[in-house]
Amino acid sequence: MKLTGKIIQGSHRGTEVTHLPTINLDQTPEDLDHGVYAVWVRFNGESYKGGMNWGARPTFDDLKPVMEVHLLNYEGDLYDKMVEVEVIKRLRDIQKFNSPELLVAQIQKDIDAIETLLV
Repeated sequence: MKLTGKIIQGSHRGTEVTHLPTINLDQTPEDLDHGVYAVWVRFNGESYKGGMNWGARPTFDDLKPVMEVHLLNYEGDLYDKMVEVEVIKRLRDIQKFNSPELLVAQIQKDIDAIETLLV
């Protein structure tokens, strides 16, 4: 599955709380189960590995579904840019963690899995 959309402002929770910035698209996948996924993100002729959360953010009691993507090995401002997100593999279900620190530890495990999976 591929999604193309423009990057919009999110809650900034990724940057401020987990210190793992994410991008949010102006559209969401309709035919995809909620979960955490390995994805490729493409823009400006370049491809970046990423981890995507599609669904609620129960650790923060935020039950509104959102699609947010953390790009591995990328820093920069992408607001208002058009990107393509290609979903490669579902890694796990959405989970509620008892603290942001436990969430970050799981995200690091997800990143390790993505690094191995996407070559």
